Amino acid sequence: MLLGLLRPSSGEVALFGLDLKRNRSQILARTGSLVETPSLYEHLSAQENLEIPRRILDAPRSDINRVLRIVGLETVSRNLVKTFSLGMKQRLGLAQAMLGKRELLVLDEPTNGLDPAGIQEMRSLIKRLPAEHGVTVFLSSHLLPEVEQVATHVGMLSQGELVFQGTIEELEKLRLSRVRIGVEDVESALALLNSRGWEARAEDDYVLASDTSAPATMNQALVGAALAVQHLAV
Repeated sequence: MLLGLLRPSSGEVALFGLDLKRNRSQILARTGSLVETPSLYEHLSAQENLEIPRRILDAPRSDINRVLRIVGLETVSRNLVKTFSLGMKQRLGLAQAMLGKRELLVLDEPTNGLDPAGIQEMRSLIKRLPAEHGVTVFLSSHLLPEVEQVATHVGMLSQGELVFQGTIEELEKLRLSRVRIGVEDVESALALLNSRGWEARAEDDYVLASDTSAPATMNQALVGAALAVQHLAV
């Protein structure tokens, strides 16, 4: 909907303080996007792949070298795309999205299908873009640990409703963490922890206890009472 590919069933979409319906061309000229996997010509080089959208956008020729340098593909710019790894293709797709004067990048699952090295490369690149190139990155993903490592601000959707919007720190304050403890004698462990002031209950043959700042003390108390701890995690 932000890119005008779908029409909202109700409400309005505004970017840069402008209504998308009335200012679509003006908004999209300032917005780049990468939706899952990029559309690339495998039989052409990286440079040739970027030349096509560059002409459509009427961007200067120097822009190709600029975006290739940002994504770290300048040394392989004349190589055929069919020789590229999936991570390199994703980076080329990102370079494509950044051609022209882009102020906003909309990225949908940019690390989807990548190996660990590719994920790390893409993560590092996304984190650098705002500070080094003045680009705001709007990232959509269901991989929450990835989002946590990259984003400064998050919005969480559930059943089409925005249930949270704010910084990662603000989200952390809302999180209700528990210590999960694995012991053979669950009943005795519950009695001990509750007697020491830690609210504890049984769940799926584990003990769940409050106060995540004291797992070491809990462990010490249980072991001191001859209750062997087999598992302990926040």
